[in-house]
Amino acid sequence: MKNIDFGLSENVTIKTILKYNYVMHNIDKQDIINQNFKSTLNIIKKFEQAGKQGKDKLLLLFYGYDNVREEIYEIPEIRNYVKKLIKKIPHLFYFLSNFQQNKGLITACIS
Repeated sequence: MKNIDFGLSENVTIKTILKYNYVMHNIDKQDIINQNFKSTLNIIKKFEQAGKQGKDKLLLLFYGYDNVREEIYEIPEIRNYVKKLIKKIPHLFYFLSNFQQNKGLITACIS
């Protein structure tokens, strides 16, 4: 069984994507508030380069919201961020994994 990579997006390479079952990308609360997509777009570029090997491997996590009662899809700034992210990367769901219901939670953000 392969490990799950907990590395930050800056450390993720195509080799990382090929090596692990899942790659976690933490989106920082400040990036969400400021609508900064740079780190997320950078990791998506790596997934695009990995092509089919990156399918269903990406987990998006939202760092800084651990102590809130709401689910991520109930937090307006996360919903707004995700909606804009999908406009920038309409094929995002190709790379998203459903591990820990991640794909479903992201879907709930746009519904």
